[in-house]
This record gives sequence, C-alpha cells and structure tokens, in this order.
Amino acid sequence: MKELLLINSNDKYREPLLALLHQCGLKQIELAYSGSEVRRLVQNQNYPMVIVNTPLADEFGHELGSYLSRKSGCLVLLLVKNEIAEEMSVKTQRDGILVLAKPINRGSFAQAVRLMTSCVQKIRLLQEENEKLRATLQQDRIISRAKCLLIERGGFTEEQAHHFLEQQAMNQRTTRYEVARDVCAQYAD
Repeated sequence: MKELLLINSNDKYREPLLALLHQCGLKQIELAYSGSEVRRLVQNQNYPMVIVNTPLADEFGHELGSYLSRKSGCLVLLLVKNEIAEEMSVKTQRDGILVLAKPINRGSFAQAVRLMTSCVQKIRLLQEENEKLRATLQQDRIISRAKCLLIERGGFTEEQAHHFLEQQAMNQRTTRYEVARDVCAQYAD
C-alpha cells in the first residue's frame, strides 16, 4: 500500500515536492495529476495521506480534498496560494484538512508531513483497538445468545447456563466463546 498520494498538475513542482517528501522519510508515493484521475484511483485504493497542490488541471482541489477526507478518512494537506490560505482553511476545517500556504517553507512543510504521519500511526492504533473491541463485543453476543438458548431450550437457570459454559470451556481447554458457538449450533433451528 502506498503511504501517500500526491496530486499535482504542475510539472514544475513535482520533483521539488517529491524531494521534500523523500527527505521526510516517505518513499511509497503515488502521483496523480487531476481530480478525475484521483476519483478513479480511490475506487480501488485507499491512501492514508493525500497532498493536493492546488490548482489542479480540472478543478481547484479543495472539493476533492474534502471528498477524500470524508470518503476514506485519509489525512489531507492542501497547498494553496498565500492570499487564499485563510479562506481555504475555514472552508475545509470541518473536514479536518490541513492547509499550507505557498510558497512553501521547507520547515513548515516537513512539520506538516510529520504531523500527518504521526496522526496516521495514531489512527491505525485506534482502528486496531476498535477492531479488537468489535470482536470482543461479537463474542459476548454469541455467549449471551448461548446462555439464552440454554435457559429457553435446555431448562437451565441463568446461573447454571453461565457455569455450564465456563465448565465446558475448562474441560475442553477452549474459550467460552467456542463453547457458546457449539451450543448455538446445537440449538439452531
């Protein structure tokens, strides 16, 4: 997976931007030249970070940045002329887009890229934690369903159903979830 998508219609800035990104430690960079090209690309690929050097060949680029931020949750850095930087910042603020004024200060650019990289890492950690919590919640649902089936169809009390699942898990050296899955399969209609 690519680390970053650089959207740049101006050939004059391509190499300097790539050089700055390489200095920031980013190596896996995909290039795009227009908004329409990007909209096709993102149908099959997700990018954690996107830099849009405005204006683009077929649009200005801030709508594209907002679209990408909302659609895929990627972090977007919008490079705009100094005269409109404040206006663009206000327009794109609700989508969480960073705006950097051109001409680009190397230090500010590197700091913005490092900030984006740190945020991507934090987001990945939060997504992993979220997935673990979803899996735990799903397992708890299956365990609760198994207890209900034992109560409804097996004649157990709630306490007996709980104890049964724990005892079976210990006896079989498995988890309560696996025992609960077996119970649900046994009582399936």
